[in-house]
Amino acid sequence: MVATVRGWLAAGVPAEEVAVLHRFNSQAVKVTAALRDAGIAVAGDGSPYFDRREVRQVLTLLRRHADRSPADPAADALAHALTEAGYDPDSPPDGTGAARERWDALDALRTLVGSLPAHLTGSVRALSADLDRRAADDHAPPGRGAVTVTTIHKAKGLEWEACLLVRATDGSLPSVYATTPAELAEERRLAYVAVTRARRHLVATWAAGRPGRSGGRPARRSPFLDALEPVRAAHTRSGPERRAAARASSSAPAAAFAAGQRVTHDRHGLGKVVDVRAGRVTVDFGSGGRLTVTPDHRLIPL
Repeated sequence: MVATVRGWLAAGVPAEEVAVLHRFNSQAVKVTAALRDAGIAVAGDGSPYFDRREVRQVLTLLRRHADRSPADPAADALAHALTEAGYDPDSPPDGTGAARERWDALDALRTLVGSLPAHLTGSVRALSADLDRRAADDHAPPGRGAVTVTTIHKAKGLEWEACLLVRATDGSLPSVYATTPAELAEERRLAYVAVTRARRHLVATWAAGRPGRSGGRPARRSPFLDALEPVRAAHTRSGPERRAAARASSSAPAAAFAAGQRVTHDRHGLGKVVDVRAGRVTVDFGSGGRLTVTPDHRLIPL
């Protein structure tokens, strides 16, 4: 992720035109830490992670421990503080809601500490000082030239030159909590929002496993990424090839579509073709209803 963002910045993309999008609030913790540790200024979405009550409680407990016994092992001190805050790594609350958000926030803190270099986690004093510094960074105004880190939900209606979608895995996007057809349809629309925030550059990342996790099932990439494959292939054409394809599509655009075909539209989102007639295409856009549109560059077959 850091290498991708650095590459965009080195290529001349302004930092304020770069966004890193994530599905859940707790995912921002490691993202923000990695970027700041790499010397990249970050602008959050207005809800500092270290302001959460349970996170402040853990930091206070670590600070008190560091005042009493600064050389004590950080791992033991953190485990005790997390337990005091009500965190059990093996018993996440079922479903969504405040209890799960609290658990996720504490789990994100444990995961963040697990990713830090040894010199920051050797003693409780070193760990406490580092976490206090990160909490202070959360409140420092980013100024100009900062990369945006935000959730997909909060990115609605916004655009950037370059976007990086992190943790595009099955269980994150779509969410593991989405089980009904309506919920999965909403997740699909959310994925569409994510990939259309980028005006020029888009990168989606996923990992087959999570460091520090054992016994869990291997992660799978988001099924929504499959819809991007034909688009990616089309965008690798040379300039003359693209212009020729555009001329061909403009002369008989409806021929590129057939009933039952999946499509995406810049304005209406994902849908399925139900009829092609007289140079017009009728598409079922789910909750957006059935619309008959003139096929142009905004309607893309998948």
